[in-house]
Amino acid sequence: MSVFHFYDTSALLKNYVDEKGSIWLRQQLCAIDALHVIGALTRVEVFASFARARKAKYRSAEVLDKAINAFKQDLTAAIGVFANNDDLIEKAIQLTQQYALRGYDAIQLANALALKHRLHADNATPTHELIFFCADIELLSAAKAEGLAIANPNDYD
Repeated sequence: MSVFHFYDTSALLKNYVDEKGSIWLRQQLCAIDALHVIGALTRVEVFASFARARKAKYRSAEVLDKAINAFKQDLTAAIGVFANNDDLIEKAIQLTQQYALRGYDAIQLANALALKHRLHADNATPTHELIFFCADIELLSAAKAEGLAIANPNDYD
């Protein structure tokens, strides 16, 4: 069985800045038996988080430059990007209404659900496992309600 780890921005950022759950999340990203995936818009959220941290001086320029470079390298070497399309956006709109999610959170969940559907589309018996990594309680709750296996890095460390 193949294992896919889908990372919401709230979880993925823990790989690049030290905070609660970072050690555990980095261990998950090192799992060689898993395929690591993010949604296309996660790139925007990650770079926006770095820019906001720089503007607010939450982290040093050196730390942020290192984080940005590491993220860029991961995008080319370690993390796959799942693209958005109109059907996914329609699903995200529906999820905003069903769970009162923020826009990007709904897109993250719609991405994970679309990936799960794609992985299971051709098989009556699933041969792939998808785990949704997220550090946002509301989004995790919606993901669980949608039938996704979930993991919260904040539960560790």
